[in-house]
Amino acid sequence: MKLELVDGIHLLTLDEASQVINDSTLAGWDDALSTVEASQGPTALVVTGEGKTFNQGLDLPFIGGLGEAFPDFIRNVHQLFGRLLRVDVPTIAAMNGHTIAGGAMVALCMDLRVMRSDRGWFRLPEVELQMPFTTVMDGLVSARIPQPAQHRMMVLGERVGGEGALAAGAVDAVAEGEDGPREAAMAKAGELAQYRGPALRQIRTTRYGDLLASIDRDADREHLFAP
Repeated sequence: MKLELVDGIHLLTLDEASQVINDSTLAGWDDALSTVEASQGPTALVVTGEGKTFNQGLDLPFIGGLGEAFPDFIRNVHQLFGRLLRVDVPTIAAMNGHTIAGGAMVALCMDLRVMRSDRGWFRLPEVELQMPFTTVMDGLVSARIPQPAQHRMMVLGERVGGEGALAAGAVDAVAEGEDGPREAAMAKAGELAQYRGPALRQIRTTRYGDLLASIDRDADREHLFAP
């Protein structure tokens, strides 16, 4: 993944290797967020991907080999969600393509989502993968996607394209073409950068207090089982 400063906005681009979630990419996210948090002055964070994918979620071959370390890994994934919710800058997901499972949850942690209208699926396929949502994941999706689409996506694994995701309330805007989501997100980030600061963080922390408390106390550990 590559973090760069473009016109005062932090742009994080996920290459193919970082379009999954494993120990290596979690470390990359941690480094990127630390850099953003250490910056000074108005700014925002835009996250996008390269090619046809934004993020595919948990690295299934990787987690298949974790064994007893699986609960620790999921705790770290939850902590990534928490960092995104607590960061003191506005955040926007520029969803250039497929946004799946844990990758969709990463996008849902951000303040706004812009999805490509002419390519890519938004999907939560946990029912197909036989991987139940953790309490944290359930709380996150429930807080960000309204009913009745929430039920169809979580329980039935319904997939939607950009326009469908917009109609469902899973994203805030759509844009056409490979560069459309990034360009729209960067423009909006420029408008929102002025809101960087402790008030933004406190508002999010209060609004998502129960979810963040579940993350902090590692509430799911005793219920987890390795896939």
